[in-house]
Amino acid sequence: MFVEAKNAEGAVAGGKSRPGLSQSLARPARRICAHCLKLAICAAMPVAFAQMPSASGPSGAPGRDLRNGFNDPFIQISKDVPDCPVPRGPFLTEAQMRGQSHDRIERGNSCYHAGLCRHASAYAYDPEIADAAQKRLRNDPRLRDSALWITVQRRFITLQGCAASARQTDYVAEVLRQLPDVQHVTVDVGVRRPSAPVMDR
Repeated sequence: MFVEAKNAEGAVAGGKSRPGLSQSLARPARRICAHCLKLAICAAMPVAFAQMPSASGPSGAPGRDLRNGFNDPFIQISKDVPDCPVPRGPFLTEAQMRGQSHDRIERGNSCYHAGLCRHASAYAYDPEIADAAQKRLRNDPRLRDSALWITVQRRFITLQGCAASARQTDYVAEVLRQLPDVQHVTVDVGVRRPSAPVMDR
């Protein structure tokens, strides 16, 4: 033991000291720890993404963050077809909302400037129209076997969903056209018979 100690002292004195055992093991240990950390991060990433809620709109399209940023009325007026896909309605992406914001101001005000609207913006009529439509069609037996939604934008109504027949769709559209302040009704409804897939009109 004394000989080894003396040799070690001589090596230090001669400037030829070698790294000790702890120093020799430190480098590979650091490399192993770094490698293990990378593996742990890679293993955790799929779990983290799996726990994140998917952004989807009414249409159920995954990965798209859709919002009704302009608060346009979007209401369901019949619910007899549970598996009828919910239409997209007024839900938009952020980019679409930015692109439409200026046009909405111009179109909303043009009605008032032309002397055709009593409100300063045509969009101000929309909540009243939606309420009137809901009251008029609520519990209407002629809407049986349908699942229908309406979107109201600038006195325009869009009718969407699943209907039992084309005649039923025509009836609902005509009722909506007769509501006060409604300018136009667009129909985008699939006809669906019991135990059958939705078919375009």
